[in-house]
Amino acid sequence: MSSTKFVRTNRIIAGVCAGIGEKLKISPWIVRIVVIILSLSTIVTTLIYLLLWLVIPYKETKNQLIYRSPLYSKHLPTWFVVLNYFSLFLVLFWPIILLASVSFFDNPSSLIHALVEFILITCYPLFLVGLIVLSFKIYRKHMIISAVIPLITIILSLLLLLNI
Repeated sequence: MSSTKFVRTNRIIAGVCAGIGEKLKISPWIVRIVVIILSLSTIVTTLIYLLLWLVIPYKETKNQLIYRSPLYSKHLPTWFVVLNYFSLFLVLFWPIILLASVSFFDNPSSLIHALVEFILITCYPLFLVGLIVLSFKIYRKHMIISAVIPLITIILSLLLLLNI
């Protein structure tokens, strides 16, 4: 291990993983992946991460690249941002869709059909979030397509809700 001071650098969220990676002389991406996996399995990792975020000082660098989230919306039209965030709001209806769809699996006509429906219903929030992130990413090159994507998610969500 190095004898340098432990600081947060090269941040994407808080710089904790990059600081740990720098201190241990390993890639910060390895640390980030490990932290994400551990955070999904236990809340203790998340609490430790938040504690380190508060305790470890942040080191500013001169040539630091500014990371922009795909959802960074400073230079996008307000109507586009509102439309996309509204379509993300529909993720809140996922528990209703999941609970209402339980009866689909009581006596399925085909095991494959039931499995496909189950996978589609459980992946619904990830599908919506992925489409919205895609919409933000392609806005500059394909404005019309990126404006249609949130409308598609809204229509699909309403169709799912109305069919239940």
